[in-house]
Amino acid sequence: PILLAAGRFRTIPDVGVYYRQRVGSITRSTSPAHFDVIGEYRNLLGRLKANPDLLTHYGEALYRCARRQVFHVFDQDRIPSDMRKTYIRDAFAHMTEWREALKIRSRDTALLAWQKGGYAGYRALTLARPRVLKTLDRARKVKRAVLGRARALRDRLRRLTAATWRRVLPLRDNKVFFESYWGAKADCNPLAIARGLDRIGGYDIVWSFSPSATIPADFPWRTVTRGSAAMLREAASAKYFVSNANLHDDIAKRPGAVHLQTWHGTPLKLMGIDIRPRNPREMDWNQFVTRSLRWDYMLASNPHSSYAWRRSCPYHYKTLETGYPRNDVFFTATEADRARIRRDLGLPEGKKIALYAPTMRDDLKGQPLAITNDIFDADAVAA
Repeated sequence: PILLAAGRFRTIPDVGVYYRQRVGSITRSTSPAHFDVIGEYRNLLGRLKANPDLLTHYGEALYRCARRQVFHVFDQDRIPSDMRKTYIRDAFAHMTEWREALKIRSRDTALLAWQKGGYAGYRALTLARPRVLKTLDRARKVKRAVLGRARALRDRLRRLTAATWRRVLPLRDNKVFFESYWGAKADCNPLAIARGLDRIGGYDIVWSFSPSATIPADFPWRTVTRGSAAMLREAASAKYFVSNANLHDDIAKRPGAVHLQTWHGTPLKLMGIDIRPRNPREMDWNQFVTRSLRWDYMLASNPHSSYAWRRSCPYHYKTLETGYPRNDVFFTATEADRARIRRDLGLPEGKKIALYAPTMRDDLKGQPLAITNDIFDADAVAA
């Protein structure tokens, strides 16, 4: 209840308390006192019912906490043997109260077992579950092993196919292979560069799209599916590669080919090897190095980006601090363009427009765009 009532929290990084279950502690005892856990969570549910906002925001999370703790007490043999049936009856009655308050309709296997077979039904489920889970785990391991061997064979054949294309096909000086956001769409700096090459003329442009991408009906360039044999064939003869993320791992650069890494923003968070000290399991670091060594040139939109990329990706490319091609529109747009955009978006004439476009935040996991009052207060900015 105190935590629910708190307006804000402050934490200290130092460990203040070590939790120990010492011999003789009530947390390790077998005693009727453990029935109290049901009573405490019943009191908590009462407080939530009295405050609908708290019930809406925290109810389901606290229900999961209550359910886990109530049955943990039982599973750890804290309840005397002659009172176990009574405890389970009270526990399920209490869980039903939570489910009714929160209007939970999802299936609860344990609750169904108790409703159909009473205490015997519940105990049969709890005794059978470990064996079932063990069997399922074995089946998953066998499946993973079979799929792993199949994928390894597929990858070996793909690499052999790619190597064959690179030996057979000549490098074409006017061919440019484009990919944006791992093949999700044609956008950002690669799209601006492709349009620029079209204005110059004389370039054979091919785009790589993931199987799930939606390609516009009027898309003006040839396309291949990311990861397909057609992708390997087209990439094998391309002189230039342009991407704003990482190309497919099966694409290997030939001698004489040039890879331009444009990226797609200003690095205001941890990138590359700067991530490693904080989260060493973020990615395959050997693979990261292999991908980075393909780059010949990297675009940077400002001095900060040049410094941040060089620090986080310290490899053999040349930095081009030229600005981003996707931003050229801010300098080339005409008054007619601006009027059309305002009209299309329904923006009134004579009004200043403020655009707030937040990116993902490393330190605020679980919030889709991490938009909080601590980061952005529209009223304060307007004032």
